[in-house]
Amino acid sequence: MSGKPGISKQPGEFRTSQNWIGGTRPGNAHFVPPPPHAVPDCMAALEQFIHTEGEGIPTLVRVALTTYSSRPPTHFLMEMEE
Repeated sequence: MSGKPGISKQPGEFRTSQNWIGGTRPGNAHFVPPPPHAVPDCMAALEQFIHTEGEGIPTLVRVALTTYSSRPPTHFLMEMEE
């Protein structure tokens, strides 16, 4: 993965610092995901949701919620290109 964008951003590891989307800091950002200490619990809850059958939620809705909830910028560090 040498020479790839984001290689210095702990690929494959949950983030250990706060990130955000838009703005110059969390206070004026468009979106601020959970703080880093909460990420493992959030991911565990997502995994439990993925593996829970039924719940009266249609499969397509479950897939959409899982896809939306697992977006990389929220759980992993990324190098965003402008």
